Amino acid sequence: MGYYDRCQGSFFHPGGYELTKYALGRCELPKGAKLCDIGCGTGEHLALLQEEFGLAPIGVEPSAAMGGKAENIVEARGEATPFPDQSFDVVLCECTLSLCQQPQKVLGEIYRILRPKGWLIFSDVCGAKTQLVDSGPLKWIYAVEQMKAMLEEQGFSIRLEEDRTRDLITMAAQMIMDGRGQEICETMGALKGRDCGYYLIIGQKG
Repeated sequence: MGYYDRCQGSFFHPGGYELTKYALGRCELPKGAKLCDIGCGTGEHLALLQEEFGLAPIGVEPSAAMGGKAENIVEARGEATPFPDQSFDVVLCECTLSLCQQPQKVLGEIYRILRPKGWLIFSDVCGAKTQLVDSGPLKWIYAVEQMKAMLEEQGFSIRLEEDRTRDLITMAAQMIMDGRGQEICETMGALKGRDCGYYLIIGQKG
């Protein structure tokens, strides 16, 4: 079984499903809480979230080819979702913001669709300073402190911050062993010399 499979398909990010479970466990969520996963990929993990946590999940994915025809996946961009204000109790934004051209707009949209006291689970590559990336799939590497400041300016209170760089290193090593070295090398090559790691931040809407 390869790293992709061990990470439960669409939980294909450093830390995989275990990191997502860990983060959800630190949020106070009501029974049947509505969850939105921005950049959900294939969305095959949404049923797992429903089964294990009793959540009502919806995925957002801009690529129709990636999201397929699942009923609970909406084809849209994180900057402009079709949901009414205050629709969700928790939003996942895992390895998504660094791929976006306009990350501030994505954060504003997340804040809009979250209910009061709703939770944002953010995990992504962050660095010592904010940088525009000009190679590989990444668009931005945000400084951790600036990312926290952006969340606070938007109206979020930071409830948890953790350096999870070890998860990024583990993912890269295991992908190489699984024969998927070219994929990870494209991303890791873009990070080379940029003094960055992987971080988990949980914010709560005021």
